[in-house]
Amino acid sequence: MFKSILYIMMSMLWIGSNAYAQNAVYIDQIGENLTLTVVQDGNGNEAGVDLAAISLDGDDATVAINQAGDNNEVVLLADGNDMALDLDQIGSNNVTDINLGEFAGSNDVTINASLTGGSNTAFINVGDTVATTNATIDLAVIGDSNIVNIDENSSASSLDTLVTDVAITGDSNTFDLAHTGAGEHDTILSITGDTNDVDISQSGINATTVDMALSGSNSTVTVTVDQ
Repeated sequence: MFKSILYIMMSMLWIGSNAYAQNAVYIDQIGENLTLTVVQDGNGNEAGVDLAAISLDGDDATVAINQAGDNNEVVLLADGNDMALDLDQIGSNNVTDINLGEFAGSNDVTINASLTGGSNTAFINVGDTVATTNATIDLAVIGDSNIVNIDENSSASSLDTLVTDVAITGDSNTFDLAHTGAGEHDTILSITGDTNDVDISQSGINATTVDMALSGSNSTVTVTVDQ
C-alpha cells in the first residue's frame, strides 16, 4: 500500500524587533495513508493561510504541526476518515484555524492541540457540512487573553467517542463551544484564571454531559443543553 510521508522543517533567526522569518508551507494533497510533519521555528510563519490553506483529502492521515515563535498561522482543511492531528504552538499572537469534514464525512477524528502564549486565537471545526461519527478533541491553552472557539457536529451514539477535553490556564480568556448532531456529547472543561467568559451549547437526541471546573473570579458562564 502506498504511503505518503512529508517532513518539513524550517528555522530562521532574524535580528531586529520587526523581523519576521516568514517561512510558508502550502500543501494540496489527495490520497490515503499520509504522514505529514511540519516544524517551523521563528516569527511570522505560515502553515496555510485563509486563501491558501493546507488541504488534505484522504483517509488514514497523521498530521503534526509544531510552531515556535510569534505571529504564526495554521490554516488546515481536511476530509477523510481515521485522521489524527497533533498541533503545538508556542508564542504569542498566533492564529489556528482547523476545519475537518467541510466537504465530506470525516469519521474517527482525533485532535490534540497545545497552545502556549498570550493573545492567541484558535478555531476548531469538526463535521461542518457532513456530520462526523467519532470525534475526540483534547486542547490545552496556557496564557492570557486567548480566544478559543470549537464547533463539533457528530452523529455518533457512544458517549466515549465524542469527548472534548479543554484545559485553560490564564486570565481574561474567552471560550466558546458548540456541540450539535445526534451523538452523545461529553465536554470536560477546566479553567484557572480570572475574568473568563465561557459559552457552551450542546444539542442532540442522545444524552449529553458537561463537567466543568472553574477557579477564579468574575467569570461569565452560559451553558445551554437542548435535547
